[in-house]
Amino acid sequence: MDFVYIDHKLWEVLGGHAKREYPFECTGYFEAKRIEPSSLKITNIVPCTNVIRGNAKKTKSRMARKDIKQVVALMRSNRDMVYGIYHSHPLSGNLWLGEADSYLGKHAKRYKHQIIVGVRAHGTRTSKAFWHLEDGIWTEAEIIVK
Repeated sequence: MDFVYIDHKLWEVLGGHAKREYPFECTGYFEAKRIEPSSLKITNIVPCTNVIRGNAKKTKSRMARKDIKQVVALMRSNRDMVYGIYHSHPLSGNLWLGEADSYLGKHAKRYKHQIIVGVRAHGTRTSKAFWHLEDGIWTEAEIIVK
């Protein structure tokens, strides 16, 4: 995958979610369509509830069951779209996949595309990375905000 495009408004939804949840992780799904064999355009951001929020583990996330059911229904209704998850890495702002992120992608179809939002400077600045799993190897694609 070469490029992932996202409209500025959708990036604001995603980045805003990460900033609001800081210093905890945010989590959610995204929907995208293929625009070329090696590029995607993100068409929808679905913020979800992190059920671990408020726990001492600020750098962990787990989606609420109701959110998972909603997105699984979305995936079944439109198989032409590409689905993935996003979550933030607060405090460190790290844009790399952690061990748990990598494991999930290798064992659950809906986690093969991941956006990571790094949050720094007390929740005021964000950065982004897109990772996708292909042939068992995680690679990064460039995200272009338009």
